[in-house]
Amino acid sequence: MVPAPGTTHRVRVSTAHPPHGEAPATRLHPHVLIIEDEVVTASIIRAIVMRHGHGCSTTIVRDGLQAMRYFRGVPPYEDRETHPKPHLVILDLGLPGVSGFQVLTWMDNNADVANSPVVVFSGTTDPEAARRAYALGARAYLPKSADPVRLAEVVRETLARWAPASRDGTSG
Repeated sequence: MVPAPGTTHRVRVSTAHPPHGEAPATRLHPHVLIIEDEVVTASIIRAIVMRHGHGCSTTIVRDGLQAMRYFRGVPPYEDRETHPKPHLVILDLGLPGVSGFQVLTWMDNNADVANSPVVVFSGTTDPEAARRAYALGARAYLPKSADPVRLAEVVRETLARWAPASRDGTSG
């Protein structure tokens, strides 16, 4: 089944043994926003995140304009129960309309999302593109030709470092 654009997917994780002794009722699950226009690639990223991402929920948007709407919480993304603020963003650079670089620039200039961790997962292996993405705040840059295991590692590492709520049950 191919997810529709803007759909949120949730995974229920067993809380029989919550990490770090936290109470199951207080455990928060990170949310990952996947910004990818290629349906198959978005589905693969989603599967990797859901399998390796601390019990994450995901939302997929197909272009940069949708991503900015999501961040701002404007229709159809105004319900933060359904469309929570992301703990991690996985971003393609080669998006239709508003490019991944434009999304990174917009994020860098908006205080509400400027510190959101972004992993760029792009079809380009150009070192200049990677340098530019890092300069605009990306935490990691992986070419789409990278081993899926590497993407899973980067998701785990990034969430562990930048989304502490996924581990200790606190917010922010």
